[in-house]
Amino acid sequence: GSVGLEVRSVVDAFEQVQVIAAGAGGFVSDSTFTGGGDSQSARLTLRVPADRFGDVVTQLRGLAVEVRSISSNSRDVTGEVTDLEATLRNLRAVETQYATLLGRAGSIGDVLQVQERLNQVRLQIDRTEARRAFLRSQTEMSTLSVILQPVGTAEHGSGLRGAAAEAWQASLDTLEGIATAAVVVAVYSWWIVPLVVFAAVLLRRRSGRRPASDVPAAPVG
Repeated sequence: GSVGLEVRSVVDAFEQVQVIAAGAGGFVSDSTFTGGGDSQSARLTLRVPADRFGDVVTQLRGLAVEVRSISSNSRDVTGEVTDLEATLRNLRAVETQYATLLGRAGSIGDVLQVQERLNQVRLQIDRTEARRAFLRSQTEMSTLSVILQPVGTAEHGSGLRGAAAEAWQASLDTLEGIATAAVVVAVYSWWIVPLVVFAAVLLRRRSGRRPASDVPAAPVG
């Protein structure tokens, strides 16, 4: 969510916002000051426990001479978490198959090929587990942007500047959604083709190494 506040002192309010975040069991993950003197403004990004979100917003409103804006949104990640769990199961199954192939590889070339594929699968497992952990952290902690402006100056940022800020944030949210979907699709499907191709190559090599006794003798003229 986000909160826009007009305050008597941006510096004092900035410190109080940090106290509110810490008191709720959260922290300030990012902060910036712009301008100076009577036109100074600040922006803070808070990370607070999801179950304290409403509490924190109420406390922040108490700092303001006037509340310029309040907005919030949420995203259901249940489907993505389910997809990641399925992806992890599939990747671990592929990891087991490659480990089996590694034990059966007869030549150094085969060993190196299988080991490379196995390393790639394990890398994908690590990335998928990291994404799952990230989503879990997102469900536990909420992100709240706080904009602090001096009394009487906020209206100057409500026109073109405010519209640009909102458009920028919306574009970031859209890109995050697209990137998330792309990662899920790539992680879920990339391993199928290499596994099939490698298995076919390995079978062809094995079939081409028949003992000499299996080759029919040439007819005697």
